Amino acid sequence: MLAFQLLLAVVTAEYGGSQVKDMFEAYKEKFGHNFGAQDNSRMKIFADNLRYIEEENAKGLPYKLKVTPFAHLTNAEFRMTRLGTMPKSRSFTGNGANTVSYEGSIEELPAAVNYVAKGWVTGVKDQGICGSCWAFSTTGALEALHKNLTGELVPLSEEQLLDCSLSYRNQ
Repeated sequence: MLAFQLLLAVVTAEYGGSQVKDMFEAYKEKFGHNFGAQDNSRMKIFADNLRYIEEENAKGLPYKLKVTPFAHLTNAEFRMTRLGTMPKSRSFTGNGANTVSYEGSIEELPAAVNYVAKGWVTGVKDQGICGSCWAFSTTGALEALHKNLTGELVPLSEEQLLDCSLSYRNQ
């Protein structure tokens, strides 16, 4: 217990212990978490992740990290519970008939494009542990294509793709 308190004190020196505890309580309330006997260990992980978020955001990178519903998980726990199954290695070969080439100059391209600000993407979706990232990437690509062609952003259903897949015995 003393080791935990010392680690928490080091991690949270810029806030003070009561401030981190208050932030952790607000986090649990916001995301509906109840850790029971694991509360102290989850608070330590939360504090570690909070420190990481602040360190990354201080680097001035073109993106900002923030606290998500998973801030109480270690990286290993997140990978095990949220990233689904890892596919077997696959090799894709073909004749290149379906490739697209760009004939302009790379200097003509913008340095960055913010498709969120342009209104080209729907909100963040949580696939949980279903391991169907293909359905989420497919709907995202089709939503953007539809926006490009029609000017209208229409959210599509990953569930409909999953329900029509062969793994559900649909043909």
